[in-house]
Amino acid sequence: MSLISGLAIYLIIWWTVLFTVLPWGVRTAAEAGTDLVPDRRTARQPHPC
Repeated sequence: MSLISGLAIYLIIWWTVLFTVLPWGVRTAAEAGTDLVPDRRTARQPHPC
C-alpha cells in the first residue's frame, strides 16, 4: 500500500468516526427541560396584502 492510499484510508476512517461520535450526548429540548423555540416562519405574522 502506498503512502497516498494509506493516508486516504486513514482520512476516510477518521471522518467516519468523527461524524459517528458527534451526536453523542446531544439532548432534545424535552430531555433538557427547556421550552421549544418557535419556528420563525410560523411565529411571523402574515403580510397584509
